[in-house]
Amino acid sequence: MRDVGIPDAGPPPAIDYSIWQLQLPTGSGTSPTTVPPNQLATFSNIYFYKADDGGQVFMSPATGITTPNSTRCRTELRESNPQDDEAA
Repeated sequence: MRDVGIPDAGPPPAIDYSIWQLQLPTGSGTSPTTVPPNQLATFSNIYFYKADDGGQVFMSPATGITTPNSTRCRTELRESNPQDDEAA
């Protein structure tokens, strides 16, 4: 049953992945797996996938690879520059 006070927003807008790289809680040591911007539109795994409604799902496990200055693993989009390096 739809609440008549809330209009249907429709599907979420498309995400522009061109300035993002994905960091996953997998990898080796303190080097997480990263996925470059040119692969994100079609990339999918258990930590990063499209929802049935077209939205983007992120999932982080309780344990996994962390970066050198972090104690928690994560799945995140990190801003990058045109060379696919991390932005300053």
